[in-house]
Amino acid sequence: MKPTLSIIIPIYNGAKFLSQAVHCIQQQEELPKNTEIWLIDDGSTDDTAAIAQQFSVNYYYQPRQGSASARNQGILITQGEFIAFLDVDDLWSPNKLKTHLAVLLAQPEISIVKGLIQEMHLNQSSDIRGNQENDIDFEFKGKPYESFHLGATTFRRSIFEQVGLLDETFWYGEDVEWFVRAKDKGVTSVVVPQISLYYRRHLNSLTMQCKQQPLGLTKALHKLLTQRQLLNSPFG
Repeated sequence: MKPTLSIIIPIYNGAKFLSQAVHCIQQQEELPKNTEIWLIDDGSTDDTAAIAQQFSVNYYYQPRQGSASARNQGILITQGEFIAFLDVDDLWSPNKLKTHLAVLLAQPEISIVKGLIQEMHLNQSSDIRGNQENDIDFEFKGKPYESFHLGATTFRRSIFEQVGLLDETFWYGEDVEWFVRAKDKGVTSVVVPQISLYYRRHLNSLTMQCKQQPLGLTKALHKLLTQRQLLNSPFG
């Protein structure tokens, strides 16, 4: 039977978080029985492969190419009608998939369902480098908000045929670039006003490498503006 849902976990040296990520998926409310889970290992040098063998997940290894490449590989090798991404160090709310899939199944015209994001920061007394997974302590920061984040979203697979895959030249900000591209193409989306993603930030996460974040966003906006200028050019 063809999977209804494909869950893609891109990972690079995130073995310490992998068990929690898989358990988070397994504990989802009303998870479709024909759900496939794919772990896309983007060149990890830690115990990711060994830990993955402990769970009923599909495992794919590739040399280090970046998270955009890992997510694209997941899209290409999975088969589900719907796609959801979970970064290995983040968590979903228990009803994230149930809520999003209900919208997508009831409204065929909707291609993207987004939820709210609740940030969690590493507790100052917790050292991620030395602690075991269960000893890593995060605490809530701020109020839930809406933003461009693949992990807070569930997609209809066909949308990637319309918009295209993630831009693999982006090592930061590839999600922003993709969402802007989707909006520019008039893709229909809806926001569910409840927390879908617990976004856990720590010094080892890509998003905390702050010097690169503005560069990624600037690059995304520059690409979009360039494309629009070419489309509006009398010589285009």
